[in-house]
Amino acid sequence: MNPVYCAAVAPMDKNEKIDYAGFKANIDWYIGQGLSGITVNGGTGEFVSLTMPERKKMAETAVEHINSRISCMVCCAAETTRDAIEYARHAKSIGADSIMVIGPSYFKPSSEEIYQHFWNIAKAVDIPMVLYNNPGSTGTDLTPARIARICEADNIKYVKEASGDIRRIREIREISKGKIHVFCGSDDVIFESLVNGAEGWISITANLLPGQSQQIFKYTTEGDLDQARELFAKYAPLYTITEKPYKAIQTVKYCLDRLGLSGGASRKPRLPLTEEEKRQVDGILHQVGLLSPVG
Repeated sequence: MNPVYCAAVAPMDKNEKIDYAGFKANIDWYIGQGLSGITVNGGTGEFVSLTMPERKKMAETAVEHINSRISCMVCCAAETTRDAIEYARHAKSIGADSIMVIGPSYFKPSSEEIYQHFWNIAKAVDIPMVLYNNPGSTGTDLTPARIARICEADNIKYVKEASGDIRRIREIREISKGKIHVFCGSDDVIFESLVNGAEGWISITANLLPGQSQQIFKYTTEGDLDQARELFAKYAPLYTITEKPYKAIQTVKYCLDRLGLSGGASRKPRLPLTEEEKRQVDGILHQVGLLSPVG
């Protein structure tokens, strides 16, 4: 598993149709900036708003276009175990390097149902599988004890931890005796997470800062904490704003457009940024040096 992944957006045109050419262009930019991997069809990729054929085509486009240049992780989230298994088997069949699975979000499963959901998906494929804990979105918390039980499956040794509680990193490592590798899923606490033992990062802001995110990871894991802290501090306003749940996806897509990349629309009911919100985001892009000040 590569250490830093971009949670890639699904670019769309004004009619909310997926812009596959723009998606490929974004991938080439991520790679050119030195990023080591992308995650496709995750939350930032609006998987909840895509049809099954669209999700499969996005995965196929990513794997084919990447062509083994970097690592490709495919999110296989679904409300039913049956659909999640179909996504997982498809990802395996097209040559994805790994899959990621988050729990159901509307139907709140019991502990045993959570276990059975992930366990059955893991048994259906023999490629690395990443658990995704995001209680803010799903309403269900994969506690360290739940994670340890699920990760008894041979191909589940990774967790994307996005609860925002950095204590979880230590707790997960302790309960698993170091056998489970924790990836940070909350950009605004990445520095603290890496210092406390996170071994990877799946980042929404890496859409905008692919090279910088890779560098922060490198500095921190090599022990150059001053350099890492300084680089994170420079871009902290952007890492922070993209973690706000309100219009986070629209914000990242707007920033991509402003940087000359492919973002575009989001599917309704997600509304575009207001003019005031755009001005605020532009101010942050100017502040961190991604856009030159007007005038």
